[in-house]
Amino acid sequence: MSGAPLLLTVQDTLVVVGIVLGVDTVTYGGVPHSVGIGMIADEIFDLNSQIFGGRLASSLGLTAAALRHS
Repeated sequence: MSGAPLLLTVQDTLVVVGIVLGVDTVTYGGVPHSVGIGMIADEIFDLNSQIFGGRLASSLGLTAAALRHS
């Protein structure tokens, strides 16, 4: 699942809000479950990249759209 989009439904529309980074196993009630580990887009945009020479969002010309719940 690594690289898969994290989706959120906003007013009947699916919105990509981040990416899946990997999978881990947690135990709940004595039963093991596989869970996805993800990162939201705002955190990704703030990462510094040596390859791109600075903050990822500005290096790639990206901006995040704010989600507001009514």
